[in-house]
Amino acid sequence: MPTLRTALAGRTESVDHALTALAPRWTTWLLQTLRQQESMRAAEIVAATPWNSHPYTVQLLTRMQERGLVDRLKFGTYEITTAGRAAEPVHRALAAW
Repeated sequence: MPTLRTALAGRTESVDHALTALAPRWTTWLLQTLRQQESMRAAEIVAATPWNSHPYTVQLLTRMQERGLVDRLKFGTYEITTAGRAAEPVHRALAAW
């Protein structure tokens, strides 16, 4: 039977994993932007987030791809993955908090 300490450690690891996957700051915004479209080219994502530079946005997209949150398709088109869509409850919980 798991102890309270073991159960809390498991939850803490889950929370830490979710927060790490959604870092840095604009990752959540990019996920929400991509969620609204079937797919978007990098230039379209940059246009939707004008406060970020093109190189920084591409860097974020690369990190998101490495974490399995987005896929990079042909011709620089990005699409949200199942894992990226699964972040929605995390976004809602953080927004409610």
